[in-house]
Amino acid sequence: VHETGGRVPQEFGLRQNYPNPFNPSTRLEFSVPRSAHVRITIYDALGRNVAAPVEGDFRQGNYSAVWSGADERGSALPSGVYFARLLADPFSVDGRPESRVESTIRMVVLK
Repeated sequence: VHETGGRVPQEFGLRQNYPNPFNPSTRLEFSVPRSAHVRITIYDALGRNVAAPVEGDFRQGNYSAVWSGADERGSALPSGVYFARLLADPFSVDGRPESRVESTIRMVVLK
């Protein structure tokens, strides 16, 4: 994962991956308007968790990560529809709990 720069984001978000459809890898870009713990999880069409290419604490900014189209063991996934889901838990600034933020995109692996 690396920071991409650009304008300061105003909201959490997961942009559509590029390329899509893809083979063998794709770029996932996401925005963090304030410090948060972020996790991006990949699910198959049946809702099974197959990979988690991004997890960590991020400060405000725009980020990019490459997902290889592989599961957690490194095995290439078959052609099909997959979903990337961003979950962000913002860090509290004033001691009040922050609401979890979710965003999901649809991706296609084509072999």
